Amino acid sequence: MKNTLSNNKSRFLSILVILAAILSPIAVHAQNSYLFASVNGNTQNLGGAVFQYTPPGAQTTFAPGLSRPRGLAIYQGNLYVATNTVDPVTGNAQESIVKVSASGVQTLFATFSNVNFAAEGLAIDGAGNVFVLAFDLTSPVLASTIFKFTPDGTESTFATDLADPRGIAFAPSGDLLVAELKAAAPGDILKFSTNGSQTVFASGIGQPQGNGGPEFLTFRGGPALP
Repeated sequence: MKNTLSNNKSRFLSILVILAAILSPIAVHAQNSYLFASVNGNTQNLGGAVFQYTPPGAQTTFAPGLSRPRGLAIYQGNLYVATNTVDPVTGNAQESIVKVSASGVQTLFATFSNVNFAAEGLAIDGAGNVFVLAFDLTSPVLASTIFKFTPDGTESTFATDLADPRGIAFAPSGDLLVAELKAAAPGDILKFSTNGSQTVFASGIGQPQGNGGPEFLTFRGGPALP
């Protein structure tokens, strides 16, 4: 049993390192002519950060000390960042969402109820609900889930059983769009309406053998934010 647990811990850490190498820097978001980018840093707990860039490209550290930061979005002047912390004793991965004020003050917005997921893409709708795409690190196929957090941090499951999802973004209509890369077939883009119903927005994207589908999404515009 001890060997099995040790192997699982090593596998979790290895997957996080692989994801870090492939996906870092993870996300960018622009507001009021400033660009924000989550940077993995040294891939260790508290080793990442969010950098801020001015229009000419001058870089400053806006939010230091983040653990493997990934997707980010801005709502009502606050920056929300998906982070992943690994327990050095158990090897379990704990996902959370950090809220950073315009002045750079960090607070914990929400902690995921499940451990050993890797939080990646993040988007916020017009009502302030935060949606995070996460991969199950205990799954051989890295099964994915989109979690929804209300403005007070209450968690629920919004969507499951997605096929190699990558980016998520909100349309001006309020619909959530999800890019599915698909490892063994052409990719597609799913659309989730505001009531949660799912349809295929676009399909047959990329090469027939897979791994050629859409990765990330953005809109000219976005959800109507207050």
